[in-house]
Amino acid sequence: MQLQGSSGWWNAVANGYRRGRYDDFVPAVSTIIWVGFGIFFGYILWKSGIAMLRSMTMLPPEPPPTGELRKISRKYRCDVCGVEMKMTMAPDDDPPPPRHCLEDMIEVAPLYD
Repeated sequence: MQLQGSSGWWNAVANGYRRGRYDDFVPAVSTIIWVGFGIFFGYILWKSGIAMLRSMTMLPPEPPPTGELRKISRKYRCDVCGVEMKMTMAPDDDPPPPRHCLEDMIEVAPLYD
């Protein structure tokens, strides 16, 4: 049995030769930056996904009370004289067409709205 001056495994452990595999491992600065960006973008993706899921579970807002004007965007043309008008406010979402020259006006499809 060897006790002093030997090169047994206990001396190697005492001198620090048998430390863990990653004891001297130091990551490069670029690796730290990539991991930081990955965590940041993962967090942004997570938050936007949660926000989208929450928006799907929320109920739509209640319609305004009857008689209150709502914003709409409709264009009409008179068949008789050719007058055009744009309706921007109405008491409901689907108002009847206005009358001009004693006839109902025709709704015109918007070109660039």
